[in-house]
Amino acid sequence: MINDIKKFSGGADWMQSVALPEGAWTATASSTESGGSPASALDWNTSTRWSTGQAQAPGQWFQADLGSMQSFDQVSFETQSSNTYDYPRCYQIQVSADATNWNTVRADAGFGWKEVLSFAPQYARYVRVNQTCAANNWWSIAEFHVYGEAPLARTAWAASASSSGPGTTPANGIDGSTGTRWTTGTAQTPGQWYQVDMGSTQTFDQLVLDAGSAAGNYPRGYQVQVSPDATNWTTVATGTGSGPAVLVQFQVQVARYVKIVQAGSAGNWWSIQELNVYGEQENGHTGWTATASSTETGGSTAKALDGNPSTRWSSGTPQAAGQWFEVDQGAPTWFNHVVMDSGPNTGDYARGYVVQVSNDNSTWQTVAAGEAGGGWVAVNFPIVQDRYVRVTLRNSSTSWWSIAEFRTFQ
Repeated sequence: MINDIKKFSGGADWMQSVALPEGAWTATASSTESGGSPASALDWNTSTRWSTGQAQAPGQWFQADLGSMQSFDQVSFETQSSNTYDYPRCYQIQVSADATNWNTVRADAGFGWKEVLSFAPQYARYVRVNQTCAANNWWSIAEFHVYGEAPLARTAWAASASSSGPGTTPANGIDGSTGTRWTTGTAQTPGQWYQVDMGSTQTFDQLVLDAGSAAGNYPRGYQVQVSPDATNWTTVATGTGSGPAVLVQFQVQVARYVKIVQAGSAGNWWSIQELNVYGEQENGHTGWTATASSTETGGSTAKALDGNPSTRWSSGTPQAAGQWFEVDQGAPTWFNHVVMDSGPNTGDYARGYVVQVSNDNSTWQTVAAGEAGGGWVAVNFPIVQDRYVRVTLRNSSTSWWSIAEFRTFQ
């Protein structure tokens, strides 16, 4: 329990880890019961399972190949409800980039048929659970999942750099291809930089610089800086690279621009095959509709969902308790964070609010309540999977209530 809660005990903001998509995963194991398959632990179906087919013994293992390098900080495994004693009596959790060189990130005694296990963030492709104790029960897994923060979508990103080597461009570092890269084209020296414009304000707390096959071209030293406007910069992390994949963590940031500044020297060039930033992934607005208790003359609730911060929905009247704005996301959607951005109408923020969610637009659950203090209202709550989200005012103001952009994140 100490291991699981200590990362939340410092009082700082934190991100919700979500289950990584498993469509490209494969599973293997040291042994499997007759007629069984390791893949049964990855099918999101608790009526199927993988099992050793024999009593638990040290050296047994279950392994998942995530298909590509991923950032993650938790795993979970559970047995079927009819086989609750088939949990591993003792285990090691190991990770690897190549399925050859393994790093143990947690070792402990098993404690029950449903276990969620946290560890320091990792960047790897393979996850293995090793059995380290003996028991008469078989070892079985009905469901195995890996959790991490979502990589932010890069479709609207633009990249720039202090220099680029022959045949490379900054865009190569964010194109999703392991066959391309950006490089300085010169030896590493302090002051070189690589920068991304994420297109809009994002919430994030880690990034990965992956040099890929140019394994020696990692930054010998670095500063990570963030900015809302590409003019005023704040340094949020400093460090030293030690291998081709550099995972950098920092306190939760809300910014549009990220810059990595070289702070070391080396004869090697500095290369980035892929740069990913991790945080709260915004849900798309496709299929969304919005309604409200009132709308200004000539206005539209749809303007809060159009991705354009220069348009808005507004109540058209002074704020009063009971006014509401509601979004139908079209289908049940995972989210744990909403943002109401008043855009240029910075005084039109909700003075006091209640956030509720529903799957049928009839039965509502209250997930948050608060008092805003400015035009950017960010509301966090435990992750839910619901279709509808409604914000209701609970205070009054002479200002209208306006939302230029309404966004949900997971």
